[in-house]
Amino acid sequence: METLRVVVADNSQFMRVAYKRILETEDHIQVVGMASEGEEAIRQVESLEPDVVVLDVRMPNVNGIEVAQRVRAMRPDTGIVIISHFDDTEYIVELLKDGPEGKAYLLKTSVDDIAELIRAVGAVSQGQTVLDPSIVQRLAKAHSSQAGSPLAELTEREREVLS
Repeated sequence: METLRVVVADNSQFMRVAYKRILETEDHIQVVGMASEGEEAIRQVESLEPDVVVLDVRMPNVNGIEVAQRVRAMRPDTGIVIISHFDDTEYIVELLKDGPEGKAYLLKTSVDDIAELIRAVGAVSQGQTVLDPSIVQRLAKAHSSQAGSPLAELTEREREVLS
């Protein structure tokens, strides 16, 4: 298995180190850079050319969503994992507006299961999309309430299974 090169960007040093330690429990993942703010993350992506970038949504100078957009403009195949306390659909829509492929949006409450972060990094490196289950449920409910939506006909249980 090829080694995945990862850059981690979070304004909290504790979180940066925690993510690094979690990711490096896997032999095939190497954290090649860590940044405390958005501009630094962009510079590291330019110089280190990682396969995946793990970002906090709220960082100094440039927020995680803008970093993700700039990274994808430079390196379209770089996977993006956003980890946040905020389940604001505006952030999610902004992240996914140029396509969902190779992107993940996880809530920090979900990352208490370390396997979830490892799985998300692997998935986005292969072009997959990963959304936190609670976000999927909110988006499905919002979409199903729109008139004419095929989701409007689903039962509550069917919506749970979908999310």
